[in-house]
Amino acid sequence: MANITYLVGAGASHGALPVVGEMSEKIIEARELLRNHVSNSNDQPLALAGKQTQYTVHTASAKLMDDFDWLSKCAMNHASIDTYAKKLYLAGHQQDLRRLKLALCAYFTLAQAGKKIDVRYDTFFASIIKMSQIMPENIKIVTWNYDTQFEMASCDYNQEFKDIATNAIKLQVRVKGLRKTSANGFIISKLNGVAAFHQLGDNQNNYLANPLENLNDEFYRVLLTNYINISFNTEYIPSISFAWERDSFDREPIVDYTTKRIADTEILVIIGYSFPFFNREVDRTLFDSMINLKKIYYQDINAIKLIDRLQAVQQRIDAKQIIPISETGQFFLPYEL
Repeated sequence: MANITYLVGAGASHGALPVVGEMSEKIIEARELLRNHVSNSNDQPLALAGKQTQYTVHTASAKLMDDFDWLSKCAMNHASIDTYAKKLYLAGHQQDLRRLKLALCAYFTLAQAGKKIDVRYDTFFASIIKMSQIMPENIKIVTWNYDTQFEMASCDYNQEFKDIATNAIKLQVRVKGLRKTSANGFIISKLNGVAAFHQLGDNQNNYLANPLENLNDEFYRVLLTNYINISFNTEYIPSISFAWERDSFDREPIVDYTTKRIADTEILVIIGYSFPFFNREVDRTLFDSMINLKKIYYQDINAIKLIDRLQAVQQRIDAKQIIPISETGQFFLPYEL
């Protein structure tokens, strides 16, 4: 069997989540979802750590709604939220960058709540998981997305783990900032992290609320409690951390970790990724590491138009070995699988 790596971008989750041009509007929709629920619920104090005990469901939701308004404007006024994040990083505005990451974590938690999964993830796992529920060792996934679509979809195929935190461990999800144990075979490497939080030096993500649950009072209470606690407690770190950030606490940078594990890639499948310029340095590092690369399948509705952009990033193989796949009804499964 060939060694296969999937390189995944935002287009892979479009059946459940917005792409760049839709983010500003969708964040406001999440804000209204929060407002409508809270306005119809009883106010009550939240069980908070430290000095934030004055927050209640209503005052905490007001803070989160204000952060959603700010995040929506960031998305509207810049090419993408990632672009604005890099602007904040380069300008040294760490407090605003942390606020952006935490608001993004809350948004993706709400946007996926009630088990909103792009059906293509479901089909993908149905196709590759073996009868013994063992993940194929010749497949690796590298994603720029910070959603939890992989973790959520795989829960339906595992009778033992029914929450995304423990399922992420089974899937060997790796993000920046977590203590990365060695991983053989199947992994999911998240270059920009994931919409969650963790303590420094920990090896497991925690989630602001469980998106597998329904949008009820308990869901919102947990979401708001975690949001306020993390907002004021620097012991907790948003698990969104962009690949281009340089973090002194990260013993093994996620890009270094990833390149070691995809070095034997023979077949690359690119799904829903358009190679934005500000990711170019990392993308080139990924391609440079794949010394055995023989063929690329590029799945995107605009794949033919994007091949030139791909070629600007990689010179590993000839253009004749790049196969555009414009059909996007399910994630492409290469013939070499």
